[in-house]
Amino acid sequence: MTDYLHGIKSLTDELAITNDPLDDADLVIHTLNGLSAEYKEVSTALHTHEKPIDFEELHDLLLTLRVISRGMTTTMIPHLLPLLMQYTRVSNLTTKVL
Repeated sequence: MTDYLHGIKSLTDELAITNDPLDDADLVIHTLNGLSAEYKEVSTALHTHEKPIDFEELHDLLLTLRVISRGMTTTMIPHLLPLLMQYTRVSNLTTKVL
């Protein structure tokens, strides 16, 4: 997952250099669309979530899910998304304030 997200970020940086940047919403959509079948439930849940998530939050969320999912089935993960999304939003706000 780390390599995938790093690759997405590298491509985004290259596009920005060529004056053809992706906005954050498109970056999130492309990232979600490129996830493996293992993340189908997560991708669907995030595509239909009422509040948009930015790439930084998506990055943190996917890495967190990767760590905790090793002991879970993928059908359990969507039930954790609201809690994890709330956590990443609070963590990002706390980090930005400090």
